[in-house]
Amino acid sequence: MSSVYVTYTTGSCWRRVLDAKCAKNYFLANGFSMTSDPKKADILFVITCAFIKKTEDIAICHINELKKLPGRLVISGCLPAMNPDRLKKTCQCETCGACDMAKLDELFPGSKIKFNEIDDSNELLTIKTKSRSFTAIKTILQYYFPNFFSLTFQKNFFRSSLKALKTYKLFSERLFFMRIAWGCGGFADQPACTYCSEWKAIGTFRSKQKDKCLREFEKGLSQGYKTFVLLADNIGAYGVDTGETFTGLVRELMEKSPKDVKFVIDSIHPIFLIKYLKQWIEIFKTKRIKWIMCAIQSGDNNVLKIMNRQHTAEDLHNAITQIFKVCPDLKMSTQVIIGFPGETEQAFQNSLDFLKNTGFFNAVLFPYCRIPNTIAGDLEGHISSEIINDRLKRAKKFLQKNGMFHFHLKLDI
Repeated sequence: MSSVYVTYTTGSCWRRVLDAKCAKNYFLANGFSMTSDPKKADILFVITCAFIKKTEDIAICHINELKKLPGRLVISGCLPAMNPDRLKKTCQCETCGACDMAKLDELFPGSKIKFNEIDDSNELLTIKTKSRSFTAIKTILQYYFPNFFSLTFQKNFFRSSLKALKTYKLFSERLFFMRIAWGCGGFADQPACTYCSEWKAIGTFRSKQKDKCLREFEKGLSQGYKTFVLLADNIGAYGVDTGETFTGLVRELMEKSPKDVKFVIDSIHPIFLIKYLKQWIEIFKTKRIKWIMCAIQSGDNNVLKIMNRQHTAEDLHNAITQIFKVCPDLKMSTQVIIGFPGETEQAFQNSLDFLKNTGFFNAVLFPYCRIPNTIAGDLEGHISSEIINDRLKRAKKFLQKNGMFHFHLKLDI
C-alpha cells in the first residue's frame, strides 16, 4: 500500500492541526502506511495556513520544497480557497479544502472507509521528521521574530516565554481537544469581518450535534483528562443552527464532570461574550475556565465599525470588567490588528488604552496586511508599512511597560 506523509505548515491553528490528525486517521483506516520522511512518501498531504501573509508565505515556501520530491502532492487547509491564484502559480497540484475534507474520497477512490465515517480527532497531529533543516527553522523564526538572532532579543524572548509557560501551566498538561463546530458565518447575526477571507476556506457555520460533543467529553473523562480545550472556527455561535447555545453546552459539561476538571476556550468573538454576559458570569464564577481567547482586534469604535465587528469598545469593556470581578485570576488573551485602513493615531492610542484597562494576560499584535478579495482590501486610507511598524514598536513598549506578555509580527517593507 502507498505510504503517506501528513504535515501542516507553521502558523496553522489548532483546528487545522486537528484536520491533519483526522486526515492521518483516514489514511490509516484505509490501509495506507505512514512515514515521517517526505522523501520516502508516495503521497504528501499538507495542511496550510493563510491567516495572514506571513503564514501564507511560509506555506508557499514549504510547498516549494515538497514539490521537488517525487510523491503525489495534495494541498489542504485554508490556502486553496483563500489565495487559489497564488497556489496555482506555485504548483499544479491537487487540492482538498478545509471545508471539503470529504473530497479525499474522490482523490483516493479505492478507500472503503469514507472521510465522514472517521471520528473527529481529540488530539493534535504530532510531527516527527528528520527533514526540517536549520535553514528552514531559521527562516520561520525570522518571519515571526525579525530580531530573533540578536542576543538581546533571545534573552528577553525566552525570559518572557518561560514566564508565560509557567503561568499557563497548559503545555505540560494532557489536553483533550473538543471541536464543537466548523465554519464561520452564514447566519444573519454575524456577517463576515471586512478584513477576513478565512470563511471562504472553512465554509458556512455548522454545529456538531450535542450528543456527539457529550460522548467525546465522556471519552475524555474516562481516559483521565482534567483539561479540555473547546474550540471551533466560531465557537461562540455554537447552537445557532440547532437551537442550542455555547453557554448551555459549557454548563452541561460542567454538570457532568468533577470540579477539578477545567476548560480552555479558543477563541470567542466578543459579540457572544456581550450577548450572553449573564450566563458567562455564572460560568466564570465556578473558576473552572482556565484560559480564554477573545480577539478585540481594535479598541476604537470607528475602526470596529469599519471592521464590521458588530459591537462597541464600551460594551466589550463592560463585559470583560464584570467577568474579571467574579474571576480575577482568569487568563484572558487577545489579538489586535495594528494599522487597519483608516486607523488614526488616536484610534491606535484607544486600542492601547483598551488593553491597559481591561486586564488581558497577553496580546498578539498583527500588522494589517491587505488580503486578496476582502472588503478591507478595497478600502481607502491604507496606512504605510513604515507607520504600521512604528506603531508596532510603540505598542510593544507600551505592553512591556504595563507588564503584559505579548508577541508581535513585523510588516515587510
